[in-house]
Amino acid sequence: MRNVLKAGAYVAAFAAATVAARADGDPEAGKNVFKKCHACHNIGEGAHNSVGPELNGVVGRKAGTVEGYS
Repeated sequence: MRNVLKAGAYVAAFAAATVAARADGDPEAGKNVFKKCHACHNIGEGAHNSVGPELNGVVGRKAGTVEGYS
């Protein structure tokens, strides 16, 4: 559980920095930024847990509750 919380903190810090740097909401820039995350996370139709959990529905989801990911 501690690792999940650490990972969540890193993701939150990275996301906050990204949002601050990209306040214009450029989707193409977001795709490029997500390439770093994609090494461990999947998103979209057919996403699956990998090194990190899949990120579909991450906004509003309680931390550590992705089914099938320990």
